[in-house]
Amino acid sequence: TTAAMAEELQLRVDKSSCGLGLRFVGAGDKAEIREVLEGGAFLAAGARVGDVLQTVEGQSIAKRSHSEVVQLLQDAPPQFNVTISRPKSEPAAAPAASRTATAKRSQPLEVPKAAAVRASAGGKLDEASEEAQMMEDFQRSSAMKPLPPAQGNGFGCKLTDLVELISERTEQGVERLHMKFGGIEGLMSRVKTSEQGLVTSDEEDKRERLRLFGENRMPPAKQKTFLELMWDAAQDTTLLILIVAGAISLVLELTIGENKSIGWVEGVAIMVSVVIVVLVTAFNDRQQNLQFQALQKKQDETQLVDIVRDGQEIRVSTFDLMVGDIWVISQGCIIPADCILIRGSDLACDESSLTGEPKDISKSRTKNPFLLSGTSVKQGSGLAVVVCVGLFSEEGIINKLITGVGKVESDRLLALSKDAVDEPVVDEISDKLLKRTKKSMTSLTQEEKDRLKKEDSKKARKKESVLQVKLTKMAIMIGKVGTFVAAAVIIVLIFRYCIEEFAVNGNGYTSSIWSDFLSFFIVGVTVLVVAVPEGLPLAVTIALAFSVKKMMRDNNLVRVLAACETMGSATTICSDKTGTLTKNEMTATAVCTLQASYAISGTGYEPAGQISRSADADAAGVAEPLSETDTTDLQRLLLGAVLCSTSSIQQNDHGQWIVVGNPTEGALLSLYMKLAKGVSLDEYDDMYPNVDTIPFHSEYKFMATVHDLPSPGSSTNKRTVLVKGAPDKLVAHCKRVAVGNNPDSTEPIVQADWQARFTSLASQGLRVIALCRFHIPSDQATVAPEEVLETPTLQLDALVAIEDPPREEAIKAVGRCHRAGIVVKMITGDSPVTAKAIGAKLGIETPYALTGSDINGLTADQLRDRVLECNIYARVT
Repeated sequence: TTAAMAEELQLRVDKSSCGLGLRFVGAGDKAEIREVLEGGAFLAAGARVGDVLQTVEGQSIAKRSHSEVVQLLQDAPPQFNVTISRPKSEPAAAPAASRTATAKRSQPLEVPKAAAVRASAGGKLDEASEEAQMMEDFQRSSAMKPLPPAQGNGFGCKLTDLVELISERTEQGVERLHMKFGGIEGLMSRVKTSEQGLVTSDEEDKRERLRLFGENRMPPAKQKTFLELMWDAAQDTTLLILIVAGAISLVLELTIGENKSIGWVEGVAIMVSVVIVVLVTAFNDRQQNLQFQALQKKQDETQLVDIVRDGQEIRVSTFDLMVGDIWVISQGCIIPADCILIRGSDLACDESSLTGEPKDISKSRTKNPFLLSGTSVKQGSGLAVVVCVGLFSEEGIINKLITGVGKVESDRLLALSKDAVDEPVVDEISDKLLKRTKKSMTSLTQEEKDRLKKEDSKKARKKESVLQVKLTKMAIMIGKVGTFVAAAVIIVLIFRYCIEEFAVNGNGYTSSIWSDFLSFFIVGVTVLVVAVPEGLPLAVTIALAFSVKKMMRDNNLVRVLAACETMGSATTICSDKTGTLTKNEMTATAVCTLQASYAISGTGYEPAGQISRSADADAAGVAEPLSETDTTDLQRLLLGAVLCSTSSIQQNDHGQWIVVGNPTEGALLSLYMKLAKGVSLDEYDDMYPNVDTIPFHSEYKFMATVHDLPSPGSSTNKRTVLVKGAPDKLVAHCKRVAVGNNPDSTEPIVQADWQARFTSLASQGLRVIALCRFHIPSDQATVAPEEVLETPTLQLDALVAIEDPPREEAIKAVGRCHRAGIVVKMITGDSPVTAKAIGAKLGIETPYALTGSDINGLTADQLRDRVLECNIYARVT
């Protein structure tokens, strides 16, 4: 609001008997009030939504950060004056923002100013109101004080402040976040960032962040020396028996043996064979460790995350993350560092790797905004600010406690903020982690506890191959049998000697008999030594070393020799489909509408190819090229392919078209670019901005976005929900279908016809996506997943068939596995019909395909029987 359109007012605020009751966004010259709570001091003073704060008790808030304004209000006397700027026209209520920040493709990221979700029918506060109410409650009851203002380096917090925030978590953590940091906006201000991300060109800021907060990587663990590897190799049971036998043989032959000149040969031969086995094993382990280090380094280069910098969404290495970066959350990703949620949509994380909690944990801005490194995002999307990286992230602290690496860097970082805590941070956090783990364990059922205990015992047990187990058993058996036979030989010889010497010959006792007894003992030891096959470990080691070399020629690295034998014992291989058995090069090949079917040429994600009309309902035939009218109509009909998406396609440095995000969405974007030649997809983001998003979830199998779309013959836009998802889920809920490729003209849908089209396409091994839409009132800002499936106006626009061809080498590999007697099972998220069709192309035969819902309905015994006969699993994650 300009000065000419606003008036300045002075309000007298009395907070002596109540809280402030205020929520505002922004800072400096634009601290706009977004909510005034009932019963609060600002409402009593006459404040309204839309007012802009100017001064507090005579002090200007210009050039002050959000957290500084909050602190100024908190430090004000019980009764104080504020100056506000109010628009002369009655302000409208602040609009509800989208659930997540949706980035434009390669353009500056537009982030909503407020994160609010629709209040439920039960009368619960929306997220913004709940946060304001929570802040007010904390101000009344909390004993926590805000952190001191920013220091000379510009940061308003220290490393240990951030670590304590993450380690506290739960309700106390939320209280600490609001009271010490001034909420999420205050936290972002203290780490010198915003929703537009860090500034890439500010190298000084980057160096300062790395110096104060560290980098997002763990120092490499110390590698074992060659002598340590030799020591590990010598711990084999068979080798230990050989060492003992060889040592006894060598000592006896050199001390009391009858033929000392050659008696030592057997003992030395045994020792030499042991040394050869140990050297070969240690050398192979050393070589494999070096190769795995090189492989790990190469894999690290491929660990990328999406972040916002300079207002643009970019992809960087995980190790380039810094405190203050804005991370773009997507379903299925591993959380790269400890973060605080800025806003999210239906977000849930699997934290079992850290806490042992087997259930997914819901995340929200108000109740649980803490995202922990090393855990995974099971559903939802959003934005988060990075607060702890590397050694001082939750995952880093645990790794440091286990491995002991990174002590020098850890001590350096702690020294920079050593006055922030009284005790060592690592010890304090490890105690909290232990307590939380115990607490979560107490809430588990006895069945869940038994299962976790069984899994832990399996992990703790030393992993040995079948061959190692058999060799160990044989070595122990040989040792026992050899010892028994050796003892029996000694006893028989002594008994025979005594009968002949004393009973038959009648001789008396002389000291010379002990010399004879010693010779009998040497015979027994010789029997024991001979019983131990000193050549067996050497033969096995050489055979396994040869197998390792052979596997290396096939680009398979083997760290442990015995793993070759384990791989050779495999009887079943379970493989993911997309990208493993198939090329992961999604290409839209057909579009089915009520008007006609269309065939699409081209391969991969390159938006080059022709779209032609086909008379065949399955788009299998060749037909005439599209007219200009058909092209325009299809663009309107398939608009969901470009707007209902979080991905993008672009050319890399080598000129190849790649997808940034989901491959299926990449194929749809490529299809639309073939239709709208020469038009940038970013233009659609500008024309039809995202109002709300329902991210894809495996439970309801669709994604939806809300946009204001033009309606032909009308000067106003229609608020439209575009839906994209699985046909077997959506088609069954559609009541109407678009007529004549015009989304504004519909007729009742014939479910059986469209189910038949879907089945026909899926039986060809194609992944089929349904594009749907429906309209909502123009003042409705958000949509719930249940509303999509329950609306009586849900219409089907089109079915899009996408091909992901099988790899030729995968077809050959499956055949070789079958010839070797190995069963191959395929696991995919595709529909059962598509999965069986792809399986047939790969040579994976199965009487039926099991889905995730089928498996959930089976008992353990039933599942055990089914997995023996079923080789394809569909709609599973």
